[in-house]
Amino acid sequence: MARRAQGLRLALCQCLVLAWMVPQWMAFLAPAGSLRSLRAPKVARHFKNAPAEEEKSKDALEDVWRYIGGWYEIKKIEDKLYFRENNLQGELVAQDDWLVAELAPAGTIRLKLGPSGREVLSNFKPADTENWGDTITALREWESLTERTEALKGTLSGATFDGTVDGVTVTVDGRQRPVNLQIPEASMDGAKLGQLIKEAHSEAVERSMEAMTENLQELYASHFSAKR
Repeated sequence: MARRAQGLRLALCQCLVLAWMVPQWMAFLAPAGSLRSLRAPKVARHFKNAPAEEEKSKDALEDVWRYIGGWYEIKKIEDKLYFRENNLQGELVAQDDWLVAELAPAGTIRLKLGPSGREVLSNFKPADTENWGDTITALREWESLTERTEALKGTLSGATFDGTVDGVTVTVDGRQRPVNLQIPEASMDGAKLGQLIKEAHSEAVERSMEAMTENLQELYASHFSAKR
């Protein structure tokens, strides 16, 4: 029985070795022309997809983009991509890794999608120079507003506002969430204490709301400062 089991294991190992080697033999014995015919469709598919990828990249650029101090629009018109900012407009043409537009008489703009695909990197070259200016990062109109709103939420969460009535102090954060309560050491009627806590909380919330409203007004004012 032991010898029989050992023989079965040996046969199984041989089958596994053969199963692994047969594809190697087939590749080795196949004529060179057949190997080329196997690889050719992959190359063909690669080049076939290249224009589609370029069009996909252009479609991703078509939007309103906002940067610190202004905004611009990239729009497709009759299969051509155009850049527009204020009264300047020009067709974007591929040059190396960039899309470049002549914005007469001001100068030239070049831009491309950033590494994440969520931002556009651009440089401007005035008409009377040969040097490109600093790299400007722009975000999609509403994405940039969302990011600034999230940053404001973080700032408000770390801020605190107090409301105090007759020695009872309630503290809330910038999003009106209670974070602390202080009551006097002297004994006090439960109903009265509850009323004081309620009034102190209302006072703290009112101060927090005022600060939040002011910050939101500043955020929206700065975001939309560039008139369309």
